[in-house]
Amino acid sequence: MNQDVSLHFRDVELNDKKAIGDFMRRFPVRRLNYCFEVLYLWREACEFQVEFYNDFLLVKTFIDCHHNFLYPLGEGDLGSVVEKMIYYAEARRCPFRLFQLSATDKERLEACFPGRFCFELECDESEYIYSSEKLATLSGKKLQQKRNHINYFEQNNKWSFEPLAAANLPDCRAFNEKWFDAQRASGDFGEMLELELLAIEKTFSEWAVLGLDGALLRANGQVAAYAIGCPLTSDTYLVLFEKSLHDVRGASQQINRLFVQQYAKNYTFVNRAEDGGDEGLRQAKLSYHPDVLDEVYSARLREIT
Repeated sequence: MNQDVSLHFRDVELNDKKAIGDFMRRFPVRRLNYCFEVLYLWREACEFQVEFYNDFLLVKTFIDCHHNFLYPLGEGDLGSVVEKMIYYAEARRCPFRLFQLSATDKERLEACFPGRFCFELECDESEYIYSSEKLATLSGKKLQQKRNHINYFEQNNKWSFEPLAAANLPDCRAFNEKWFDAQRASGDFGEMLELELLAIEKTFSEWAVLGLDGALLRANGQVAAYAIGCPLTSDTYLVLFEKSLHDVRGASQQINRLFVQQYAKNYTFVNRAEDGGDEGLRQAKLSYHPDVLDEVYSARLREIT
């Protein structure tokens, strides 16, 4: 193995947006962790770091005392780059792990390193991808209940849908605080929600410079839901965050539909992220009947015996 440690990972910065975006345009990936906005907004929560090396974009996290790497994005000598990533981890006495591999990534890695890796399907990290037209129209029998909830919401509330901007951002932040307080009170505030809260607070604090899409839904003057997103690839839109009051019937279905109508109408697909193993969230995402459940794998080095 080449012992030259020439990888120098660093924190994701706001001025990385163009460089990471350029890679995404050249090598489009529908998985959310290849999105600049995700890497930047979750950088403290997940310790995302990047390295631009030999026409590859390399991304890693440091969680549970382990360096975890995304599959390298780029073109060139994949084997050499992966060898350097392996040594980077081993030099720091950490097991090497690649995550968020597609089936194609898995095949390419196995072709480069026959028998050297063991792979595991990571069901909790599979991402839910929908036709934008389906989410915007909710047509068909399978989504009749969604339409019923929206009809109830519209008939029983004086409501409005507003783009998120400086004027209503304080209302959205206050709603978000209320939403997370309710999760704490119910005992549902686990590690994943804690990390998400950090990312959302960063989103709000840097709203003016991030250029994200956002909207909030009011019911009788009060915020009942909000959603935030951004383009992921030329044909796929990513919903970054979406929160709604559980006791306002139809609020979640309404913000979902109107947000897609407003911001994702020019995209073929909408990525609504993974469920993180949360059974309630899994059922909610499945209830919209995803067009693609984008399965991903992790890869670890086999133990030498």
